[in-house]
Formats: sequence, C-alpha cells, structure tokens
Amino acid sequence: MAAAPQKPKNAPSSVLRIFDGTIIKTTRSDMFIVRVGKDHVGTAKVASDQAANTLLPKMGKAFSRPGVDRQSVFQSNSGKTVYAYSMDPRDPSRIIKEDQSGKQTIGRMATNGTFRASRSKAG
Repeated sequence: MAAAPQKPKNAPSSVLRIFDGTIIKTTRSDMFIVRVGKDHVGTAKVASDQAANTLLPKMGKAFSRPGVDRQSVFQSNSGKTVYAYSMDPRDPSRIIKEDQSGKQTIGRMATNGTFRASRSKAG
C-alpha cells in the first residue's frame, strides 16, 4: 500500500494575484472579497413615480396601519400561484405555507430552496 504524499513542512504559502478587480477588506484577516466587473454608480434613470420622494410618503401611510392587505400579498402579474411563508410559532424549524384561499401547509425548506410538505401523522 502506497503512502500518501507528504506536504513539505516549509511549503511556501500560496500567492493570490488579482488582475482585474477591486479587493474589499473584511473584518477577518484571512478573508477578503474581490469585486469584478464595471461599477455602476448612480447612472440609472428612475421613473418619476418610482423616485424616493414619491414612494416614501406612500410607504409611510401604508406602514402606519397594522397588517398587510391579503390582495397585495398574493398578487401576481405572471399568473403563477403566490404563496406566503411564515415560521411556525410552536416549532421554529417548521415553515407554514399559505395560499390565497387561506389553506395552510406545514413543512420544511429543502436544501435546494424548495418547500417540502411534512407528512401528516396517522392517528
């Protein structure tokens, strides 16, 4: 049986060279972020009805009332079914999926980000 190759004790640390990007420091000394591509700094034009001075008063009025209108939560322009997800207050590891009619399904989020309904307990 052949032995695994040993790494020399004096192995030089690897050097990382950045040719096209900006290094962004993080709070950790052993980690950093590299931003690549062009910076898009404030050159986009915004429609007047989507500007902050138009939206902020509307948001303030909407947030001054408790709750959210069901119609605005389940609204879809693409025709697809929209669900609302919330955490189960009795078991934080479970998720509650609710549709427009109010039907609730208890389940979990799978590792790929999809909702998986829990099996109902026989009893």
